[in-house]
Amino acid sequence: MIKLLFIIGITLCIFAALSKLRDALLLLRIKRVFKEYLGNAGEITLSTRFSDELIRDQCDVKELVMAMESEFNIELDEDDFTPDSTVKDLRDIIARLA
Repeated sequence: MIKLLFIIGITLCIFAALSKLRDALLLLRIKRVFKEYLGNAGEITLSTRFSDELIRDQCDVKELVMAMESEFNIELDEDDFTPDSTVKDLRDIIARLA
């Protein structure tokens, strides 16, 4: 019984670590896309809002959506992104779709 609990505990720890690693890798890829397509990836964090100099106009939104779709091989809806959207919102959408 103790071995089973140990194995379950280790398994849960591994899943948690893999989830954090996946989230970190997604953030790195998102930053790369911002830098490549918008020329801006400065100090992007999960709490960075699109209105914080990342997205200047609707053209930037379209460009960002197309770039993210290409990078992650997914389909995004432009309407999901408002000036108040955060990088975390984007990461969560990509994680759900990818």
